[in-house]
Amino acid sequence: MNSNQNFFPNQLTLWEEFFLQDDFENYPANFMTRIRCIGRLSIDLVRESLQVCVAKHPLFNATIEKKGRTFSWVNSTDEPLPLREFESDIESPIPPNKKFKTTEERLWNIELHHFQDANGENRTDIFIQLHHTLCDGLGAIQFLSDVANSIHKLYNKDESCREFEIDFEALKNRGKFPQSWSEFFKALPLYYKTILASFKLIFLKVDPLVPVASLPELLETKKEKLGYRKIALTISESSRLRRNCRKQDTTVNSVVATELFQSVAQWKASQGHESTNGLRMVMPFNERNLKDRKLSACNRVSVSPFTQSLKNIADREGLLGRIEYVVRIVKKAKLGVNFHRGLWVCKTFFGSLKRLARTDRIGATFMFSNVGNLNGHLQLPFEKSSMRCGPILIDDIDLIPPVRVGTSFALTIHEFYGESRLGVHYDSAMMTDDQANHFFDYFEDRLKKLAE
Repeated sequence: MNSNQNFFPNQLTLWEEFFLQDDFENYPANFMTRIRCIGRLSIDLVRESLQVCVAKHPLFNATIEKKGRTFSWVNSTDEPLPLREFESDIESPIPPNKKFKTTEERLWNIELHHFQDANGENRTDIFIQLHHTLCDGLGAIQFLSDVANSIHKLYNKDESCREFEIDFEALKNRGKFPQSWSEFFKALPLYYKTILASFKLIFLKVDPLVPVASLPELLETKKEKLGYRKIALTISESSRLRRNCRKQDTTVNSVVATELFQSVAQWKASQGHESTNGLRMVMPFNERNLKDRKLSACNRVSVSPFTQSLKNIADREGLLGRIEYVVRIVKKAKLGVNFHRGLWVCKTFFGSLKRLARTDRIGATFMFSNVGNLNGHLQLPFEKSSMRCGPILIDDIDLIPPVRVGTSFALTIHEFYGESRLGVHYDSAMMTDDQANHFFDYFEDRLKKLAE
């Protein structure tokens, strides 16, 4: 396969189709990113960069077509790029997520917001929304990194960004996770853990961060604002945290996951929230490998639920050990891809994935993911504690993952300029700002104590 024309039309994978079902007016399945920049960015330069990058990432140059019960990606090069700019006297707040018309438009958009800060300095905030059907979080970062690099090179009259190859075969097989018989039988003794996790996901009740009277009512509640909170550890705090984790022969990822479980359980108890159920964290796993080096932005992840009883959560060392063990075997045996197999079973025997996109129960307490070092993804030159991108300096990035009904918050951790930054998207229809601030203040204090 060697051309865009041969690739389209291309049927959606079951994972991509799942997010068409798990997509609601007040809970759209969108990622949002805000890139904060010093300087003014020309919309023409961004448009030229996007034209380069949508050619490099074909799904961004496509729309979805429905025929009967089949959904397919079709080429949409005639559609205008979803790019707009706005002028404002003041900084714009992060807007609520927009629900895309999934079979009528491209599943992404970009807005440039120009304003002046208190010192009279020109600034540009770039807001990007991407639907989960289009790509996962790493795919989103991959696309945005290419856009940033294209802006930088085009501004400096470097045309090398226009030279690239697309592995259409890898993109076509993005929803396939082949496993040899040897790998299958080696992992077979571990499959009971996947089955057990699935039964817990289906039958075991879990608690949200704050009590919820009615999920159907919550689903119909329009959000007046997007609930966002950032927790930033300084360079020295981040360094100490990583060093302390190495001394304990563990990882920052496992420690933060452990701290989240304990913080939620202990904060709920301090607030007098009666709790007889456990808590559940959902964690995505990257399924890309060396063969996917030229893979364009798409969905190539699995998810795994971590359900813990309150008794287990109270034992910190035991909890940390369990999280480390499960993460290790999920990665080693590729247990996460069993969720994709579950999608196939559901679609084959029930004809639809709607049964998995349930809105009548709390599916998870929170979601937690780690996307690594953003400077490594961006690969732009450093300048004044920022990154030079053509005419602008990128001095901050906010990652805002999607939340689904009943999930109290989604948290993403990343490294930027030596700092560990945690972006939290909490459900502003579920909890008040006072509740959210009180809990995340409590969690931030605990996290910083680990860095002492």
